[in-house]
Amino acid sequence: WILDAGNMKEDKQEARDPFDGDYIGNIWGWKFSFIGLGMILFFVLLMWYRYATLDPDRPGTSPMEEVRADSLNAEGLAPVE
Repeated sequence: WILDAGNMKEDKQEARDPFDGDYIGNIWGWKFSFIGLGMILFFVLLMWYRYATLDPDRPGTSPMEEVRADSLNAEGLAPVE
């Protein structure tokens, strides 16, 4: 088995992960990275614009009216003790 120790060392080197080496670069290229960045910035700016320009009192956003609690005591139907 002493002779096999040398072969095991060679096998470990052959089975090395291909991603352990140098950085191989962006597989999609920088063009797609900049397009993605542009899309993110566009939607962030759109959200900011909508937030800044919308009227806070637009229909459907007013606070809800206070609803009275549904209770037996409120109607006088509580059991008599």
